[in-house]
Amino acid sequence: MGVVILMKMMVLLVEVEMMVLLVEMEMIIVLLMQNSVVVVEFEVVVVVVVVVVVVVVVVVVVVVVVVVVVIVVIVVVVVVVVVVVVVAIEAVVIVVVVVVIVEEATVVVVVVVVVVVVVVVVVVVVVVVVVVVVVVVVVQEVVVVAVVVVVVVLVVVVVVVKEVVVVVVVQKAIVIVV
Repeated sequence: MGVVILMKMMVLLVEVEMMVLLVEMEMIIVLLMQNSVVVVEFEVVVVVVVVVVVVVVVVVVVVVVVVVVVIVVIVVVVVVVVVVVVVAIEAVVIVVVVVVIVEEATVVVVVVVVVVVVVVVVVVVVVVVVVVVVVVVVVQEVVVVAVVVVVVVLVVVVVVVKEVVVVVVVQKAIVIVV
């Protein structure tokens, strides 16, 4: 829950920084237009847009890959469990058939074989469930870390670009005025 709140706060911070950047750029453009000079660093804006798009695409790809891996792991686990259960049932059936045919084994032998097979099936199912849970938890942490990294990178990019745009535009304005 704390991670979700932290992520929401960071997203809000990015939005606020973007709004501040837009307001500052509008103010600078208005000041420059009053002097009949319009100076805008389109290269800086293009670089920012490209960086943001690349970061977002990378995060989306990471999340999709992680989700696909989780789905594949879950499917493999389900298949393994089904195979183990089917093999165990077949083993029990074979033992019972052999006991019925041979008629030499006692009830104790049949019970022991059935108990062993049931224990093996339970152990395999428990191990598979634990593996699935661990994979899901790890994947969730990876997704959370990826989102936090993206938000931090976006905040840094917005702050740096804001400062660069302000400095470049102010320098050009000073050169033009002088």
